[in-house]
Amino acid sequence: MGIVAAGLFVAVFPGNIAQLTEHRDAFGLDTDRGRVIRLFFQPVLIAWALWATDAVGARRAGACPGGIVPPPLDADVDMTVPTLALNDATTIPQLGFGVFQIPPESTKEAVLTALRAGYRHIDTAQMYGNEQGVGEAIAESGIPREELFVTTKLNNNNHDPADVKRSLRESLDRLGLDRVDLFLIHWPLPTVGDGDFVATWRAMVEAREEGLTTSVGVSNFQPDHLDRIVAETGEVPAVNQIEVHPYFTNDAAREATRRHGAQVEAWSPIAQGAVLDDPVLVGIAGDVERTVAQVVLRWHIQRGDIVFPKSVTPARIEANFALFDFALSEDQMAAINALDTGDEGRRGPHPDVMDIVPD
Repeated sequence: MGIVAAGLFVAVFPGNIAQLTEHRDAFGLDTDRGRVIRLFFQPVLIAWALWATDAVGARRAGACPGGIVPPPLDADVDMTVPTLALNDATTIPQLGFGVFQIPPESTKEAVLTALRAGYRHIDTAQMYGNEQGVGEAIAESGIPREELFVTTKLNNNNHDPADVKRSLRESLDRLGLDRVDLFLIHWPLPTVGDGDFVATWRAMVEAREEGLTTSVGVSNFQPDHLDRIVAETGEVPAVNQIEVHPYFTNDAAREATRRHGAQVEAWSPIAQGAVLDDPVLVGIAGDVERTVAQVVLRWHIQRGDIVFPKSVTPARIEANFALFDFALSEDQMAAINALDTGDEGRRGPHPDVMDIVPD
């Protein structure tokens, strides 16, 4: 883009100079000094055109505020995604790629782009309707199965214990896998039917024991939900996937999850884009020369949560993976923590009243 603009500038610039020479008395362009000025400033202005157009392009691609482009990555910087230990003696990559709201017809290419960028953790769900696209991307990628971590989630219409393993087998067929690495209850649905998510949880554990999934966990469970399933079954979820972002840090659910020895996964990590124009975050992004999205994702990483941003734009998919060559200071972390607005910042449904069950 910048080269094209510079070429156009070169073509146009002499004409502009010619117009200026009509006022040579004012500008002195018909003198030797004027010709020197022209020779000096033409390459300077061409360089400016290259920078300006590239900066605009970078901003459109989601680069840092003011068109700042992150410096090149040093060759010795370790970009390996950290792995976190789960309470069942397995591990999970801390950064993954989410496919929530990615249309089925776009899922395969988006996941392939993520896998090429280095992601090895893919988070999908029965409810998303795009498990097949995830499976097609995995098959086409050629990446060994043991290098991948795949999560899917139980749909709200499959809470009956008799439906849990059946629906998981159907998910495995769509994914082209013989097991998933993690299977979650998507929502507790405490107000639906008899609200017996404990029986659903027992069936999830049975699915793990049959080898259909390596680990089992929950999503959107409030502290009392967690306390109940652990008290009544003795089985602790490996993870609790909950809404967490700077405007809603969801501290009570995070603390309860960690109290039970489970890992926290953060969905809606950038509040569905609501945080991207926040002046505090924009300022921090400028200071560290990263995008606002990268700053927020790095905040999640440094808090110890598992995060899986979603995008269908290749440049953003790659940028969201580049989180391990910089760090936020304690003051920057505290400033982001201070953006929490409590329950007012929640973007998704409240787990206590979520009752949507598909036909």
